[in-house]
Amino acid sequence: LQTSGVQQWFERKNKLMKQGIRFERVYILPRNISVDNKTGRLNPEIIQHLDRQQNDGVSISVVWQEDIDKPDLIQDIGNVINEGLSNAFRHGVADKVSVNISAIAGKLRIEVIDNGVGPSKGSKGLGAEWFDALAGKNWSLNPNPKGGSTLHLLVPVTN
Repeated sequence: LQTSGVQQWFERKNKLMKQGIRFERVYILPRNISVDNKTGRLNPEIIQHLDRQQNDGVSISVVWQEDIDKPDLIQDIGNVINEGLSNAFRHGVADKVSVNISAIAGKLRIEVIDNGVGPSKGSKGLGAEWFDALAGKNWSLNPNPKGGSTLHLLVPVTN
């Protein structure tokens, strides 16, 4: 991004945070260049970057690249998250959406939670095919008790 683009992104992020929207960033880092071999701690440059993100109000998670055995998985995860966000706004008419990602025993748990109208009873589309391909039967789209919906996927990252 050019400097003006970065500034616009920060301004937009700050405006959205004032509206109660939370930001979370998941970093997929290669362990061999991210961790100091002598101390076993993250390299100072990475710590500085992550600290800056947290100081800006962004929640940080780290997943080790070596723990992901499937090279195309990172792009696939991005596509699935984009599809979940798109569906929440387009079909669910949501105005607030949160994305939660966590690593659990060789799997990534992905949740897209919105405050829209909830899932419809319509037929499954392209998004469902992507969810099936990535998570198999380990995904669901359920209504939330107070409205909206939660897309939940459990994606294996190791073979």
